[in-house]
Amino acid sequence: ALFPGLFAEPQADWPANTIACGFARYDGTTVAPDLKAELHEFLAQGESPIVFTLGSSVAMDAGDFFARATTAAVRLNRRAILVTGQDPPAELPAAVRAFRYLPYSDVFPHAAVNVHQGGIGTFAQALAAGRPQLIMPAAFDQPDNARRAVRLGIARMLPLQRASVDVMV
Repeated sequence: ALFPGLFAEPQADWPANTIACGFARYDGTTVAPDLKAELHEFLAQGESPIVFTLGSSVAMDAGDFFARATTAAVRLNRRAILVTGQDPPAELPAAVRAFRYLPYSDVFPHAAVNVHQGGIGTFAQALAAGRPQLIMPAAFDQPDNARRAVRLGIARMLPLQRASVDVMV
């Protein structure tokens, strides 16, 4: 199991040889120096942004999530970074930057709050960053991970289907 025992106790239906081995924190490929420079320049320009991402599984079917996230950030008068997993929106407010991909270890530690889908890999990176989390689960392991994180007092949860702009602000 790619999580620590503190996160989930062994269950009766698990195979007998299951071992909770801790989080796997895969960060993907490194980014081009100019992209990293763009990130650091934006981070240096003001207060910590809200970071919005849907990880690797949900991002390909994000619908209007990133538009809603952008509108919520503007209404909150907060800067934001969108890690989209797809071509980022062409036009954004000056206080919002979008990246198709960033290693989470490069961006999550700088967030005012990390808003993500709660997949175990994304959750592990957000937890390691030590910043507040809002988990918006959609499918797979995400709802269970979100409930466990809330029970441990390390995140809040808002199901993705309920994440209207009004609810996010």
